[in-house]
Amino acid sequence: NMNIDSINNRQNSSGEGQDIISYLPDFIIGQILSFLPTKHAVRTCVLSTRWIYRWRSITKVDFEDKEPSSNKKIRKSAFQNFVHRVLHLNTSGIQSFSLSLSESHGDLNVNKWISHVLNGGVREIYIDSKEKFDISSESLLKTPSLEVLVLKMMNYGAIKVPTFVSLSHLTVLQLSGIIFTCGSSRCSPKLNFNFPTLRKYEVENCSWLNVKGVTFEVPLLQVLSIKHTREFLTEETLTVIKFCTCHLKEFSYVGYSLLHTLLLHLSTIASANIHLIKGENDKNTAFLTCELLNQLSNKVERLTYKRSARYWSAVSKPVPYNAYPNSVHALTDHLEFGRLTRLELGEVTGKVLMDFLLNTPSLKTLVFEVLCQFEEELPNYDKVPSCFISNLQLINFGRYEGKYHELRFVQFVMENAQVLKRAIFTVGSNRHANIEKILSFKRRFIEFSFY
Repeated sequence: NMNIDSINNRQNSSGEGQDIISYLPDFIIGQILSFLPTKHAVRTCVLSTRWIYRWRSITKVDFEDKEPSSNKKIRKSAFQNFVHRVLHLNTSGIQSFSLSLSESHGDLNVNKWISHVLNGGVREIYIDSKEKFDISSESLLKTPSLEVLVLKMMNYGAIKVPTFVSLSHLTVLQLSGIIFTCGSSRCSPKLNFNFPTLRKYEVENCSWLNVKGVTFEVPLLQVLSIKHTREFLTEETLTVIKFCTCHLKEFSYVGYSLLHTLLLHLSTIASANIHLIKGENDKNTAFLTCELLNQLSNKVERLTYKRSARYWSAVSKPVPYNAYPNSVHALTDHLEFGRLTRLELGEVTGKVLMDFLLNTPSLKTLVFEVLCQFEEELPNYDKVPSCFISNLQLINFGRYEGKYHELRFVQFVMENAQVLKRAIFTVGSNRHANIEKILSFKRRFIEFSFY
């Protein structure tokens, strides 16, 4: 007994064994509960009479209309009543609101929930819905406290926007499946968004319905990502979208085709990724691609550009100069990328590849997936790119099948690339014979890697 008493005395004197959590201030308990899923936070509070109302002070709420572990849907009325009760009984002010919906709960209900947290000064909103619903913009685009806005609609949702929107604290904007329409029949078809603190703008499968032009004033924007993975847009939604920024670090466009005219007002950019999935309107896409690449010229440091071989062939065909302004042949004839140090291409023709090389004097790394052709009669075949003489150190030749045009390009590189340090090949059929042919061109001090 004496030993047990002495142990208890030592624990009491050192604070061990005490219920420290029960003595924490209420606001700290509220912060701790905010890290739990909202349903679990409410259940946890039932365990203690002192905590029974503490769930009302949580600052971060998240609602999901199905059980995460079993994917079993929660009864609609029970879910809606739970959301309503948590929102209206909260006493501390909700800072983060997350809503994940697998079925429809009515536009009126959802917009009421959104409006409630916006009126309370919420900072972050995350909404992920598998069912379509239209979003009211009355409070959504007029709440200055908003810092993060994430809207993901699997089956699309419409939002009416006024001609001018200003959110002074917004830093992250991620949108998916949103159809923007003009808020008034009398409004101008040109919209202006002023987001002075926005750092990240990511959109996927979003469209602008009957809007001619959109201007984003985003001086601090660092990441710009646009995806169009569904071919659903019509001529009515073609829009000129302009981004005014001077701190952009990453630009990415992935889609079936360039569906909008993008204007990038920037001085420099570290990285650009353009991945065009083969679509129907190759001619229009080639024109818009040319416009986009012209804006990146002499500004981008790392460029990834991928497109199908069929597209490259179409772009490389001569087009009458007066066919349209800045016609598609300018894509390969007038490239200037003086700052480019890394170039990554998908399937590429010899003409396009040579035009890139001749206009990238600072290039250090070249990567391509497949070389489709490399003809001796190319107009630039006898010219040695300046990057071969002073900068190009690594080439990844991609998939190598031992075809004559592939071997010819390897020979051209080995004869002219004076500072090359490493060459990488992914060898397909006839592996042994193809490697021997490649090695016959090897120079000293160049490391060869075969995969």
